[in-house]
Amino acid sequence: MVSPARSPIGAGFTVLYSVLSARATFIVDEDGDATLTPDWAAAADAFLHAAMAVGAPELLSPADVEILSHGYS
Repeated sequence: MVSPARSPIGAGFTVLYSVLSARATFIVDEDGDATLTPDWAAAADAFLHAAMAVGAPELLSPADVEILSHGYS
């Protein structure tokens, strides 16, 4: 059982963020806040969904696992 204080996929989200932020393109607004460009944001969503479906399928319904891991399993 995963502790409520820990990520359900260990350091997986941190690793994804590190890899994406090292390669992604960001947009910086007038306040200096950086956000991913739309293409990189879509890629990040896909990677995060797949990570959750593969790394912690017990937290999702079987239908959600199927949808989130489509193309990755």
